[in-house]
This record gives sequence, structure tokens and C-alpha cells, in this order.
Amino acid sequence: MPLDLETATAAQLTARMVNGSSTSVALTRAYVERIRALSVDGPHLNAVQLVNPDALQEAAAADAKRRSGSTGPLLGIPVLIKDNVDIKGLPTTAGSVALAGNIAVADAPLVTSLRAAGAVILGKTKLTEFANYLTSGMPSGYSSLGGQVLNAYDVSQTPSGSSAGSGVAASVGLAPLTIGTETSGSILSPANANSLVGIKPTVGLVSRTGIIPIAASQDTAGPMVKTVADAATLLNGITGIDPSDSATANNPLAGHDFLRDLSTTALQGARIGVIAGQAPSPATQTVVTGSGTTAVAPTDAFVLYSRALATLRAQGATVVENVPLAPAPASAAPATGTASTLAYEFKRDLNAYLRTRTAPSFPIRTLADVIAYNEAHAREALKFGQVLALQAQRTDTERDADAAAVLRNREIAESRGRLDATLQNGTPNDPSDDYTALLYTGSGSAGIGARAGYPTVMVPAGYTSGQGAGSVSGDAASNRRPFSIALLARAYEEPKLLGLASDYEAASALRQAPSVLNPSLFRCTSLPGSDQTGCTSTAVVAPGFGLRVSPASTAVRRGTVVQVGVRLVRSDGSSVSGQRVSLYTRARGAAGFVLSRTLVTDASGLAYATFRPGSDFRFFARYDLSSTSVGTQSRGGLVQVR
Repeated sequence: MPLDLETATAAQLTARMVNGSSTSVALTRAYVERIRALSVDGPHLNAVQLVNPDALQEAAAADAKRRSGSTGPLLGIPVLIKDNVDIKGLPTTAGSVALAGNIAVADAPLVTSLRAAGAVILGKTKLTEFANYLTSGMPSGYSSLGGQVLNAYDVSQTPSGSSAGSGVAASVGLAPLTIGTETSGSILSPANANSLVGIKPTVGLVSRTGIIPIAASQDTAGPMVKTVADAATLLNGITGIDPSDSATANNPLAGHDFLRDLSTTALQGARIGVIAGQAPSPATQTVVTGSGTTAVAPTDAFVLYSRALATLRAQGATVVENVPLAPAPASAAPATGTASTLAYEFKRDLNAYLRTRTAPSFPIRTLADVIAYNEAHAREALKFGQVLALQAQRTDTERDADAAAVLRNREIAESRGRLDATLQNGTPNDPSDDYTALLYTGSGSAGIGARAGYPTVMVPAGYTSGQGAGSVSGDAASNRRPFSIALLARAYEEPKLLGLASDYEAASALRQAPSVLNPSLFRCTSLPGSDQTGCTSTAVVAPGFGLRVSPASTAVRRGTVVQVGVRLVRSDGSSVSGQRVSLYTRARGAAGFVLSRTLVTDASGLAYATFRPGSDFRFFARYDLSSTSVGTQSRGGLVQVR
């Protein structure tokens, strides 16, 4: 039976490698091809920043380990990681043109842990620049280096949150597992928008070392995947104690096997409190039925929310709606300074990262350097400005340290106090009426959960239909956009949340792939079996002809041989042989592109050029129709040299 990478889980991939029907090398190649087809070509979802040039070597090493008797749920499994996490030898850019040359000198500890578990580091995903702490008004998923990430469920909608690339990559199966990071909503929000299971872990469960930060008091990395089981698998690979990160020093879940927490009975006897204001409006909407008459129905979101609560109750949970958040304890002042504490910590923590985690020769050493670079390259760097960076730079990390610590401690005390009192149902001495978890819709828990450092697990709960029916069959005005619920609990209660979430997931079984709900987006891709009806090639340069060039981007070691491939195709996808193609390149620092190679396509429409670069270079290709007529160029690429 052919493997559907869009829906494949880590367990399914492992089963294939165990029974010999596939290998990690074959799977890695298939995911690289899928990245090319969906992120680079085709609909150009633009979710992947770069593919690890050593991915196939890592996959081959994983296959060798398996042949020698090694096992494990992550062995040979490809993982994509957000591009604010250090992977040795690859750029860590946070989506910023200012950091394009920041080649990581060491793996972040979470990457080291994944490698130790046998995972294949497939590459890096795009993100909202500086995790959305560069400016105000920047669209989610946009960065000056990477451009705009697109939501595969609906490209007119935001991919949401700063971990947009990880969210989109996971949703369409560009990797079975992806890593996102969150300061306030950057895992939960894109998980909601891309119909994923997302875990915002307890701050201190996963090392933050080697991650370009916003604020140490709130930052954490976590899984963004298709199933709760995959989330548990990935959490196993990144949880631990890091001597360089004091928050992890007393991590009680180091070494814990989260796969053992999966359950189909965890909801029996559980008490779930739905936070007041999280229920979607039950207001009715007027819709047109298939027969042309009008009818009144509840809003889609309210129907999906009601069905989610019904499922929880059917699984044995007591669900209490409209639970008010407890007031702040008397010992904690209201948290009114979050913006200023984030600004303070962003400057402090980014400066620390640039000082300690970058190569000595890298010229960007401080937030001030980032700002100056952006101002000097405003055309590329400042489409949306850098308001938040400027605000952060105005803080004084020495003078303001004590005041910032006091304010942050108050925010933590307030948020934890309110959540703890709510979970205790106002009766701290009577645990019989405590709530097992608090329920939010979408990313509603992001703010208070982030300040508290408490964990949240998000699970898909259906798709809007236009008639409040919660399905896609026969509904008028369907838009099929994801809807999710999220469960929050106290610090280090991830095992409990995984049990509740896996029970709900198994009972509801609601998640559907983007290609099911938005099929037109996938019609004209180069994936096997894609419907090509009415399609043109990805870059039409003359009636019936188009060019494709690869790679879109890659990172290589200095002096490594790089092969650039060009393919000339007709609009029906067939190859054009024996034709000349011009390849243009521009070395780093050069003023413009120059003709570098004249290639001739072979019988399969392919032509290749090899380079041994000493510096970064960009390239694009043209197909010359005649001596006086030149076709439109293909999409260009970038080779980054480290």
C-alpha cells in the first residue's frame, strides 16, 4: 500500500522501516521531494527555509543503526526545526536578513537530544521574523529573509503565530514531525490555524539554550504535529535537563516516556472547566439551503464547540461551562507591564545569544547591530519597520534589571495564582471539586499560560462549514477552516494533558488533511497523481514552455561541489530536450547577475551545472527563444556557504 506522506505518522514510518518496506534514506528523499513540490514549486507554500545538506547522510546512519539492532520511535524519522534554533553548520536566522550569515557553531541541546534519539534533521522552517518581536503589524509568517508563509487550508488566511512555517510544514506532511517555539501563542496559534496537535510545554521542560530568544521567562520549544502520539514521541526526544539552562535544573519529567501517557480512558471521571468567554457566540446566522430557501442555524464555531463538549462528556468527563478565572491573589499586583518586560528581556536575552552562540567572526553582536543593519538595508529589511526592536533597545539592561525582575515576578505570581485558584475551584482545601484541566478554544490560553509558564495541549476539533454543520458534505458557503480546543494544567502536568487529549482525539477523529479540504491548491503540483487539468507550468516563458530550477536554497561547506539543476518542460509536464538554457549567477557582494553557464537539456529535459563556491551566490535560469526574444526567468535560488 503506498504511503501518504501528508497523513503519515511517526509510528507508521517506523513500522515501514522495521518491516523493511522502506528505509530512512528513502523516506528522507521522499520528504525532500515533497518540500520541493509544495514549498518551493507548486502552490509555493514557502514553509521551509532550507534542507539540511547532510540529511541523507544522517538517514543512512540511522539505517545502519537499525541494521545493527538499534530501535526507537525517533530512529530514522525526519524532523523539521524552526529557524530560530541552532543546528551546527547551518544558518540560524530568525528570518532576518541581518542574521543570514549566522552559521551555528554548535547544536542547540534539543537538537543534540534529537540526534541522540536517531532523528534525521531534515531542515529548518520559516517563521515570523524574530518570532514576531521585531515590529507591530507584520503579518504572521512573514520575514525579510524568507518572505510570506502560506496557510495550506486557505491561502487567504493567516498561517498564524511565529511558528508559521512549522505549522504549515506539519499540516501538509513536509516532515512527519516539526518543532516550533512559543513566547505567547507562537505554537498554539499556528497549531490552531493549521489543524495540528500543538504542545506549549512547561517552561523548563525543554532546554532554551541555542534558541534565538524573546524572553527567557516565557520562551519554550515544543511539538507541532498531526497526532497526540506524534507529539508524545517528539516530546520524548526534546525533554531533559540542560546545565546551561537553570529552568531545567529541577525538571521532574526528564527521562519520562510520554508515550505511556496516551489513553482512551483518561477522560473518565475527569472534571473539565471551560473558561468563561471561551464559548463561541451561539448567535444564529441566516444561510441559504441547497433548495434556495433560507434557514437559521447556529454559528459554525458554536456547533463545533458544542460537539467537542459532547464528546468529552460521552467519554466520561464532567464538563462545567462558563468558569470564571479567579481574581489575582492579594500578594500579586495586576500584570500590567508585560510589554515592557518583554522589551527588557528581548534586549537582554538576544544580546546574550549573539554574544555566546555565534561565531567570533560574525559581525552582528547586539540588538543595536541588528537595528543598524536593518536601517542600512531598509529596502530589504524594513517593509514593516522595527518598532518593537527600537523600544527594546531603549531599555537599559543594567539600570532596569531590578525593576524588570520585580515586574516579571508579579506577572508570574498573578497568572499562576489565578490559574491555580481556578483549577482548585475556589476551594483549595477541598480537592474533590478541583478541575483536572481548563478548556479554551483556539489559542485563548496563550497569554495567561505563557506568563505562568504552564503547559497547554491543543487538539483539532473540526472545520467550519458555513451552515453550522461542522462537516464539508453538502454545505452551502463552506470555508472549511480549522477549529481547535486546548487544555491547560499546572506546571509539569503534560502527562495528564496528553492522556486527556489522546482520549478526545481517538473519540472524535476529526482531523482532515489540507488536500481533502482545499483540493484546488494541490491540483497542479508535481506530486505523483496530481490532477493537471487546466494547469500551466510553474514559470511559463513561452506558449507551452516553462523552466524549473533547483535547489531553491541550500547551505554547503566552503569548497563543496554544488549541483544546480534546470528542467525545461511543456505546460503538460512533458520534457523538452536539446534546448539551450542560460544560467545566471551573482556572488555575494556583486552588483548584479552575470551569465555563468549555457546549458543544453538532455532527453529528460534536464541540464546541470556544478560549482565549487567560495562564497554565497544566487542564481536564476532563462530559456532563450531566439537571439532577440528571451523568456521569463525561473524562480531563483540561493547557495549559502559556511
